[in-house]
Amino acid sequence: FDLQIPEATQPNDKFHFTHILIFIDYFARFVWAFPITSTTAVEVIRYLTWPFGVFDAPIAVYSDRKPFASAEMKAFLKNFGTIHIAAPIASHRYGNWPFKIVIAVKALNSRVIDKLGYSPHEILLGFPPGQVMDKFLPSINKLEIQPFLQLNPQFIDIEDDTLFAQLNFIANRHQVRQIVIDRDDYRRTVQKDRHDTGVRGKTLVPGDLVYCMMKERPRKNCVLRTENHSR
Repeated sequence: FDLQIPEATQPNDKFHFTHILIFIDYFARFVWAFPITSTTAVEVIRYLTWPFGVFDAPIAVYSDRKPFASAEMKAFLKNFGTIHIAAPIASHRYGNWPFKIVIAVKALNSRVIDKLGYSPHEILLGFPPGQVMDKFLPSINKLEIQPFLQLNPQFIDIEDDTLFAQLNFIANRHQVRQIVIDRDDYRRTVQKDRHDTGVRGKTLVPGDLVYCMMKERPRKNCVLRTENHSR
């Protein structure tokens, strides 16, 4: 999906937005996007304060360097106990935009991740995202509740019913997350087994290049050249 970012402020843009700040949750792949007026550390910190306050500070932040390399940003992340890992390549810039951010974000969060069987929206929130057709073909539950609330605008759920609904929602969300974790662990195990099987079936000679996985940093892979002994 193409997120189009302006190279300069457009004359008809009264807010003077120049960039899109994108947050991606590492576990759920859930995306948030905000139009911003600059790439200064102060501007970025102002938006980071929201997810850090709502979801708690993450263990680490992967990003391009720019505002994240400033002293203000380092102090902000240190205050939350979050480490910063710089991405090797900065994001590209594009011309045109800007009101398609909401559409783009919804599309990204609604896509099903094939290997996990769920969308980022479901992984993070525990229920499927709304579809375009929902506006024209509302669910039976919605068709029943809306007329009732129109006739009884002062209605308040019984506390026990509300508590049951909340607990049921939490249980469903936990189930989705556990399924995602199990599937992801299984996928990693299969990948490792395939790799190990391929390595064991080969005879290596000094100078051969081999692909390895680092146990202490499972997301990092490397290529090594064999020495005077096979491995």
